[in-house]
Amino acid sequence: MSKCGGSVDWFGTKALVSVGNATDELLTKIAMQALNHARVNLRETGRVDTGFLINSGYVTPAEGQDVPGEYGYSPDAVEGRSVASQSDAPPNGAVVGFAAEYALWQELKKSYLVAGVEAAAKDVGRIAKTIGKG
Repeated sequence: MSKCGGSVDWFGTKALVSVGNATDELLTKIAMQALNHARVNLRETGRVDTGFLINSGYVTPAEGQDVPGEYGYSPDAVEGRSVASQSDAPPNGAVVGFAAEYALWQELKKSYLVAGVEAAAKDVGRIAKTIGKG
């Protein structure tokens, strides 16, 4: 059994996952997994037409961590469209977000991001084991 547990709280425009005893590496990997789940949720609910919303997804890694290109914030990928700026990661935290101007509206219509974060929270023990922290 993992020493890491997870909980999710929703604050309207932001979701917070609390993970006890988490390293920056673990926080970043959880954020990447949450983004993966959110992208799948968008596809499975039929909300992909141009791919703009999915392509606006990003992870701001915890301090000192890097993310592969497919998780990075790329204004070039959304050029010519209205997007939010990338959110900075808080101390001891990582961020997963979508920069498309209508991302929140889609979330409120039917959750994809919070549902993805909740799914990632259930994966915390497995993710921790893959990096030797569980």
